[in-house]
Amino acid sequence: MDSGGKRGATRVSPLLRSVRVLTDSAQMLCVLRDISATGLRLKLFHPLPATLHMAIDLGQGAIHFIEKVW
Repeated sequence: MDSGGKRGATRVSPLLRSVRVLTDSAQMLCVLRDISATGLRLKLFHPLPATLHMAIDLGQGAIHFIEKVW
């Protein structure tokens, strides 16, 4: 486990899992690099659309709404 530096929650890494980012206009495959109770880090292969409404599909119906911070 990684302390996460200045982050408020401990991140679990390395974690390499393919997931989908969903927006109103697109679905993009990406790789989930690490995750914590308060955030996650993704490896993207395409630029994210300029939208505030996004979700991440972790598979088997596990969809969580997310917000771009960085």
